[in-house]
Amino acid sequence: MTRLATLSLAFCLTTAAMAQDTQVYTVQDGSVLEIDGTSNKSDWTVSAAEMSGTFEMTEGAVTSARFAVVSNSIRGSHGVIQNKLITKALKIGSNPEVVYTLTEVTGSEAVEGGTQLSTKGTLSLAGVDREIEMDVMISDVEGGVRFVGEHPVSMTDYRIKPPTAMFGALHVGKEVLVRFDVTAAPAEEAGTD
Repeated sequence: MTRLATLSLAFCLTTAAMAQDTQVYTVQDGSVLEIDGTSNKSDWTVSAAEMSGTFEMTEGAVTSARFAVVSNSIRGSHGVIQNKLITKALKIGSNPEVVYTLTEVTGSEAVEGGTQLSTKGTLSLAGVDREIEMDVMISDVEGGVRFVGEHPVSMTDYRIKPPTAMFGALHVGKEVLVRFDVTAAPAEEAGTD
C-alpha cells in the first residue's frame, strides 16, 4: 500500500470514528417553554405549544444547539385580547419563529442532579438578533437528555414596545422571564415512543 493510500485510509477511519462520537438529539413532545410577565393589573404566563430543535453532543459535551419556537403557538389563558397583543409584539407576520442558536459553551460544573453549563448564544426575537449568556442545567433522563434553564428578556432590547390594551388602561411590563424544560432524544429514536 502506498503512503498516500495509507494516509487516505487513516483519514477515513479517523473521520468515521469522529462521526460516531457525535450524537444528534431532537426535541421531544412534553417539552415546555413558558414566559412570565407582569402588568399593572396582574402577573401573567404564556406558553409555547410548538417547538423544535437539534442538539449535537460529542462524548457527553454539547457542541451545537438550535432551538426554535413557532411564534404563533405562543398563547395565553386570557383570551383573544392577550393573544392579539402577543401577535403584535412578536411581529409574527414577518417573524414566524423565535430562535436560539448556541455559539459557545464557556464552562461546565458538576452539580447535584446533572451539569450546569455556562453558554453564549444568539436569540432571534421579533426580527432582532442579540447575543446572550445563559446558564443551562443538563441531565440524563431515560431515553435522552434534559435541558432546564431561564433567561430574563427586556422587550425593548428587541425593539418590542411593551403592549397596552383597554385604551391604555392595561400596561404590560417590559421585563419578562423565559423558562424552559426541554427533553431531547437521539434523532434516530425521535418520535418512536
